[in-house]
Amino acid sequence: MKRMFWSVIFSFFMIFPVWAINLQKFHFSNSPTFATVEDALLTDGFVTNDYEYIIVGSYNYVRAPFIEVDGNQRQTDIIEWMHTFNFGGAYRFNHRLQLGLSSFATYERAIPKDETEDEEIYTLGDSVLDLKYKFYENKKFAISFTPRVYLATGNDEYYTSNEDMGYYFGFAMDKAFSSFQFTLNLGHKENQGAKFDVVDHRRQFHFSIGLLAPLFGKLDLTAEFYRDTPYDSENEQIPSEGNLGLRYNYSNEVALFGGVGVGSVSEENSTDLRSYIGLKFFPTSKNKTEKIKREEKQFGKLARGESLYFATGSAKISKTEQTRLAVFCHHIKADSHVNKIVIEGYASTLGDKERNKTLSLNRSKATKEYLLGCGIEDEKIELVDYGSEFADKVEINRDVDRKVRIRIYRSR
Repeated sequence: MKRMFWSVIFSFFMIFPVWAINLQKFHFSNSPTFATVEDALLTDGFVTNDYEYIIVGSYNYVRAPFIEVDGNQRQTDIIEWMHTFNFGGAYRFNHRLQLGLSSFATYERAIPKDETEDEEIYTLGDSVLDLKYKFYENKKFAISFTPRVYLATGNDEYYTSNEDMGYYFGFAMDKAFSSFQFTLNLGHKENQGAKFDVVDHRRQFHFSIGLLAPLFGKLDLTAEFYRDTPYDSENEQIPSEGNLGLRYNYSNEVALFGGVGVGSVSEENSTDLRSYIGLKFFPTSKNKTEKIKREEKQFGKLARGESLYFATGSAKISKTEQTRLAVFCHHIKADSHVNKIVIEGYASTLGDKERNKTLSLNRSKATKEYLLGCGIEDEKIELVDYGSEFADKVEINRDVDRKVRIRIYRSR
């Protein structure tokens, strides 16, 4: 998996040309939660989704984001550089539904068409109303419906608005592996106002992928790529962008991020390089169980959860889950503030209650033995066995019921 992850990262910056982006194409920064992988509703991923709402702010610097020259006859404005401030937020109604709103403001230097003097511009960009509804989840894989509405709040004269309301219908697929998590987005974008002189972005097929991989301690690696392909085969204006960055988990409710990116507005255009830095605030949900509230009072702040899955009637940790546990153990050992690790064993409704109680205990014991073997101190680990108490009573022997749930508590 690690080899596959680094291969994908390398491919991002080798397979597409380093060209320019248009102002309203800030796909990553102009998002309520920054980064497609970060607003995933995946329960057992690397990014916590135990939040009530999210507030995000970021700053971007882009050099030469939009240039279109036809010989000596310039067809549109030339924008030399741009400072952009992105802001947004999202509210999470429950573990399945999230609604976000975001926009951006920009300060740029441009040479308008048919003019010779530079002009410095302050203007607001378009806004995005972003909904995400998770309708399927199994273990560490989830599928969500992701409609969006694009609101024409920007200035179309400076390419920060499509001058019309647009929409997007798509789906997001989130998957967590042992050493990284990724999100794949596919969908249809349409806005009849998205035409500027020679630029035509009215009907496009959207593709984007985001990856996040824990490095060490509180530091994560992030990478994203997107491409909006027009349905018109003769239209060579294919906006695309890729970026590579770092995410620092400053606390359980605050993350800092930054990185660099490159992109294009068409397949025959100019170059740009962008850099970004920002902050994400996501206070944890008030809807915590009484048990977690008690544990937080006793052990410290809940930092992360992880689930391991088992075969029917077995307490043996599979090779796949051992690989994930090894990565998990590495990050625990690298964090000096880990105060307590709670391991909860579960079983499905297959079989009698006493047998399932014993089975769930054996699963939590097997997990503890593995953590002890990789160097975790015994006094940091607490075991709980629930048997089939919380298993589905209708569907017998569900995969998601045969598991161990691990929770990490940090002292700060």
